[in-house]
Amino acid sequence: MHTKPFFSVIIPAYNCEEYISSSIKSILKQTENDFEILVVDDGSTDKTAEIVNDFVSPSVVLVRTPNSGVSHARNIGIQHASGRFILFLDADDHYSDINSLKCLKESLIADASFPEVLIFGFSVRGIERVEKMMIRCCIN
Repeated sequence: MHTKPFFSVIIPAYNCEEYISSSIKSILKQTENDFEILVVDDGSTDKTAEIVNDFVSPSVVLVRTPNSGVSHARNIGIQHASGRFILFLDADDHYSDINSLKCLKESLIADASFPEVLIFGFSVRGIERVEKMMIRCCIN
């Protein structure tokens, strides 16, 4: 019996052969491994799809669609997602902390009063400090 993953990480991708591997690897390195990675190739004309297909992990899934823009690619990813929570990661971004998903999962489990949650997070690295912020908003 296959259980649904806790997270579906959706990566919309268009002609990003230079950095898609780094994005995927940053997710695969996470200490929390209850996820699926859906890379939605939005009609790339470079080797993006080939690079994604080179990952042997069953957690990495390539979904191909004709070029229709990043919003359409995200919506296609949502349609294919099976996780309890959906996360978006741009193809040129990555998780710099290997405990990012672990901390997020623990936070979501600890605060069960939000059955549907929108999470927005970012990290800004300054010269002397790292600022992190997470905003939770209940969706009605």
